[in-house]
Amino acid sequence: MFGVLKPDRSLLPPESRHRHASAYCGLCGLIGSQYGFTSRTMVVHDISTLWWILDNRLHTEEGSLPVVNCLRGGTRQLRKNGGTELQQLLAAISIFTLGTKVQDDLNDQPSWKTKALDAYFGKSFQRARRRLIDIGFDVGQLEETIQQQQTIENQAVTELDIASELTGKAYGQVAGEIAARCDSTFTKSQAENLGEVLGRVVYIVDAVRDFKKDRGRQYNPLCLRDESFSSNEIPHEVRKEALHFIGNQLDGGREIVHEASEKLASAWYSLERSLFAAVGVYDHQSVTLYSACCVPCGNAFVVIDEKAISGCAMTICCCYGVTFCGCTNWCC
Repeated sequence: MFGVLKPDRSLLPPESRHRHASAYCGLCGLIGSQYGFTSRTMVVHDISTLWWILDNRLHTEEGSLPVVNCLRGGTRQLRKNGGTELQQLLAAISIFTLGTKVQDDLNDQPSWKTKALDAYFGKSFQRARRRLIDIGFDVGQLEETIQQQQTIENQAVTELDIASELTGKAYGQVAGEIAARCDSTFTKSQAENLGEVLGRVVYIVDAVRDFKKDRGRQYNPLCLRDESFSSNEIPHEVRKEALHFIGNQLDGGREIVHEASEKLASAWYSLERSLFAAVGVYDHQSVTLYSACCVPCGNAFVVIDEKAISGCAMTICCCYGVTFCGCTNWCC
């Protein structure tokens, strides 16, 4: 399920796109500087995106990190300034979560690829776990949550709220720990709530995307909604229910973001659209989110009419000096 949580960068102003890339490349550099050059393959989008949303410094020029510096990965600068708890947490939790996924795959459907990953990166997984403990992260709580998820799967739970609960809890714990260690407009409680929303959404998005692959092979709450259905394609009513669940969760997430900082509205909108696109939703008729919204940009704001959710909308730019208006990349 890792890799789903990332914004639609085409909907971001150029400076925001750069800062999102800064978070991703920065995480790559942090991992490389602490765990070695080859470990940089264990960058998890979900962690870099949580960092990007939660850390104020990634929304300022001063907080930018090296971008597209793949040979060095920014390691020289990050080593120089790289001993903070936040930096250790980001690198370690990215590797630890990937290690957890590898272990889960080994338990469910072992393959030569997962066996090779475990053999090659096994020491890094253990090292990341020890690092998390050293900086005060409650690894036991996260591991207990993961074990409880296995119980949910063994019970063949079909209720989406219950099936996604523990993934939401895990994301909430990670988000809260990131917010507590960075310069964030989110309180730890707000970050935990936002992380829970995103974790639940990621879980259901992943279930929709993997419906065909999981059917008859492994646990997927959507596959169990109507076992009499013979096609490998997701039934209309099941898909509709999943989209409704995703929409409701994202509504709650938008309220949390709005309460914490209105400046993050465009970032959140791009994240919403990316998550819906991951399940094939590109038009506002498939799921109703809202009729209008304001996305902050450069000097003032852009007002987007109700057709914005379709991905092709006219915009009214109200900035001091309009430099661009268009259909999909609306920014000023």
